[in-house]
Order: sequence, then C-alpha cells, then structure tokens
Amino acid sequence: MKMMKRLFCGLVFGALLAGNVLAADGEIMVCGFDSDSDLAVLNINHNDSVCTISTELANDSKGSLKVDIPSVTGEVYPGFMVSNNVKCAAPGWDTVKLNVCKNLPTNWKDYKYIKIDVYNASAFPGSLNIKIMGKELETDIKKSFNKEADLPKKKWKTLVYRMSDIAEKMSIDEIRQIEFFMLATPAPYTIYFDNLRMSK
Repeated sequence: MKMMKRLFCGLVFGALLAGNVLAADGEIMVCGFDSDSDLAVLNINHNDSVCTISTELANDSKGSLKVDIPSVTGEVYPGFMVSNNVKCAAPGWDTVKLNVCKNLPTNWKDYKYIKIDVYNASAFPGSLNIKIMGKELETDIKKSFNKEADLPKKKWKTLVYRMSDIAEKMSIDEIRQIEFFMLATPAPYTIYFDNLRMSK
C-alpha cells in the first residue's frame, strides 16, 4: 500500500518541520521522507518531475521519497533541494522564496558525515549529483561542494559524504542548502530517497 498524494513539482510547497529527530545513535534525521508533510519542505528543480511519498519501497520499512524524472536534455537538472533558509544561495535566485526544512543544521562543524539512502528503480545504472551551498556562494560562485555518485540498478546504496571533504571546498559553519539532481537524462528514471541524516 502506498500513500497516493502526488505532487507535480515546481517551487510550490509551504510548511515547516519542527525540531531535530534522532535517527540511529549519534545521528540526526534531517528528513525521513515518511509522510506527506515531508514533501512540504522540499524544493523541486524541474516542473515535469513527479514526487510521491511511498511505502512500496523504503529502506527503513516506513516510507521513502519517490522521484519520477522525465527524459530531459539541455541545461536542466531534475532533482530536489533541501534548504534551511528562504533565500537561495545560488546567484540569480535571490527572488525565489524557498520552502524551509528546520531540521537542516546551519553549522556543520560538529558533524562528521552527511548520508542519504538511494535506490535506482530503473532498468539501467545512473549518476546522481550532490551540490552543497552556503552563504558565501552569494559572493564566490566557486564556494560549493559538488560530487557525483554512480547508482547501480535495482539496489539500495547509502551515499556518505565526509565533512572534511566538504570543508576543503567551502565553509561549513553557514550552510544554506543541499541539492540532489541528475544531469540530462536520455531516458526516464525513477529514484527513491530515504533517510537524509547527519552523524557526529
């Protein structure tokens, strides 16, 4: 059984999560993707993407974020963003008001890793990109962390990013947002995301 509320995604959601939630020992859950309220804190990067909270495939037996990504070409980056600030850090996006996830810490100095579980339900492998941005991106376009990860087909994979690696690219004491996206996709993809969390 899956929760059927579908969300045709633009930058159109509006609600807040309150308070950090403990995950495993030493971990803080940023977003568990377990209920429709979790959709309200996301910002989706491509209008033709469709997002659903589903229980048909979840790494923790609760729920996951199902993202159906269409076949797209050109400079479009279908995916989603989690932000702790209504103002986007990316230059040229200052007029866009973002939905806010209050569980996303601003200062990451006390954490060692950020993690997310990902399942590629498509019939072929794919690649997922992460982009982490902070306030300093407003004045220096190079101040962000970017990483690409291969996604095997039909298999859960936990993506782990070291804070020390992120700190080499940018300051980690004033984080604004995390973006997960795919580059131009010649064929449609269905990707499940679960348990965006931070560990000390």
